[in-house]
Amino acid sequence: MAKNTVFLFLRMLVVICVGLYTSRIVLNTLGVQDFGIYNVVGGIVVLFSFLQSALTNATYRFLAYDMGSGNTFSLGHTFSMSVNAHWILALLIFILCETVGLWFLNNELSFPKGRLEAANIAFQFSVLCFCVNIIKTPYNSAIIAHERMNFYAYTSVLEAVLKLSVAYVLYISPWDKLSVYSFLLFSVSLLLLIWYWLHCKKHFKECTYHVCWDTLLLKRMLGYSGWSMVASMMDVGVAQSAIFFFNIFFGVVANAALGIASQVNAQLIQLINNFKQAYTPQIIKAYARGDKVYFLNIIYSTSKLSYFLLLLVSVPLSLNIDFILKLWLGVVPDGTGLFVLLVVLYSLVDAYSAPLWIAVYATGK
Repeated sequence: MAKNTVFLFLRMLVVICVGLYTSRIVLNTLGVQDFGIYNVVGGIVVLFSFLQSALTNATYRFLAYDMGSGNTFSLGHTFSMSVNAHWILALLIFILCETVGLWFLNNELSFPKGRLEAANIAFQFSVLCFCVNIIKTPYNSAIIAHERMNFYAYTSVLEAVLKLSVAYVLYISPWDKLSVYSFLLFSVSLLLLIWYWLHCKKHFKECTYHVCWDTLLLKRMLGYSGWSMVASMMDVGVAQSAIFFFNIFFGVVANAALGIASQVNAQLIQLINNFKQAYTPQIIKAYARGDKVYFLNIIYSTSKLSYFLLLLVSVPLSLNIDFILKLWLGVVPDGTGLFVLLVVLYSLVDAYSAPLWIAVYATGK
């Protein structure tokens, strides 16, 4: 766990530094209005992410459980069925976005004059990007279940560098910035899918896909993910309704401030997620082996450590938020500092819970 956490911590340092610098370039290049538009458009797609989150939890749990129990045949079968399930989910979300999502974009949201066409182009690439990320999920889950955090760390750094390249291309592009930005992010997602697929196919025997259909296993996975879907739906609903609320009542400048606050919080949460990815396989495999003493000890200790890790970063950030935002962005949308403080407080409370719900997922109930 310590070794994996170190890999992920080093990865986090690079990703945060590159990510924050990239955000500054993107904000200054797109402008506050287009940056706010992309945040709103992406929010429509993310609204359907509760479906992905629920199935992702099921995929990861079943793979890690099979590894912990040593059932190699079941492991390969589970992987192939998870690929089938994620392709079906990607198709379902694509249909929902192109019907309900497209109607909501063009009829309920407000955009500056002359930007509706660019918003629609950004929406289409956001949908494709999201579908690609869904298809990538089984491969990502296999890497984490095998605890190959070194590969995961290197790939995350590669992704950060690619997004920095996106910012540079966006800066020099003579075409519509919002449309170009959306297309480039989709291209990065597609490249990463190919990269994950090649690595898993080469290093993990169970990741060689074979055509199969197991209705019983699919029912178990869907049944397992059903209750998780309710929780994910609530989380996504709360977050995205805030985005739409600010767009409808306050406009895209408020969305830009909220989007920046969300980016800051996402970078902080990376610290917790890195730690979570190091201990999650241990919790699930300990339960699969029946080692309840280790199972409970790791839950209690990681819950407290998650909070203290986030607190260590949050306190200096909160005390210097206006200075940091000015240094980082140059031009700071109104209200950004307050948004950052509020989402950081929320995340501090939420930091305790991750090991607890991972333990619930381990039981399969």
